[in-house]
Amino acid sequence: MDEFKVGDKVWSVELGWGVVADIVEDDRSYQIFVTFDDKREETFTKNGCRHDYYERTLFFEEILIPESALKRPWEPEKGEWIAVSYTGSVWSIRKFREKDECYFICDSTSNNAYEYWTLAKPLTDFINE
Repeated sequence: MDEFKVGDKVWSVELGWGVVADIVEDDRSYQIFVTFDDKREETFTKNGCRHDYYERTLFFEEILIPESALKRPWEPEKGEWIAVSYTGSVWSIRKFREKDECYFICDSTSNNAYEYWTLAKPLTDFINE
C-alpha cells in the first residue's frame, strides 16, 4: 500500500474529494490531515481509516459502487417461470420449485418429475436479450 503524502489528491467514501494538507509524525492515531472540497477538515490514520476501528475509507481514486450492489440479488419464487441452463449456452423455460445449495430445482416437462439446473435468471432478462 502506498503511503499518503502532503499534496495527494484523495477520495473519501464518506466525504468525497480532498487534499492531504499535513502529515504528523508522532504517536497519535490520526496522523493524516485532509482538507475536503467543501473546506471541511478531517483526520485519518496512516492506513486511511477515519476511525481506527473502521476499515479504510481514504483512497487515491474514487470508489464507484455499481447499481447492482444496491439491489437485493434475484431469487426465484416457488411457482415462478424462469429461464434455466446447464452451461449458459442453451436456455430452457421451466417452473421453479426450490433451490438447494448448488441447483435450481424445477418441474420437468414430464409428469410428476423434476430437473436440476445450474444456472437461472428471470424470464424477463431472458426475453429482453
